[in-house]
Amino acid sequence: MKITIDDIPPSLNSIIFMAKKHWGAYYGYKKKWKDKVHACISDDSVLFKEPVIITITYFFGNKHKHDFDNYSGKFILDGLSGKVIEDDSSKQITELRIRFNYDKDNPRTEVDIKKG
Repeated sequence: MKITIDDIPPSLNSIIFMAKKHWGAYYGYKKKWKDKVHACISDDSVLFKEPVIITITYFFGNKHKHDFDNYSGKFILDGLSGKVIEDDSSKQITELRIRFNYDKDNPRTEVDIKKG
């Protein structure tokens, strides 16, 4: 199953910075991204109950350096939980792959979920 989100989540560094300014910022972004992920999941999507391998590919609109640890996929995995996967624990997700790519004209996030 492949899901395409027409945006890239904020880096963890920027979320921490926002959360220090106001405690509700983190929860606001978490809800926003859960809604974005849900909007990209079709109503007839399968709920995987078996272990899966998830690959998240970020297509950035620029060629700046990006740190992998700042794009862990937390908001995306939280959005998948209960809709496409039962939960985002290590019991269900046996492997998580993070990839970076570049697309100046179409920055986005692609999520590929396969039985693992």
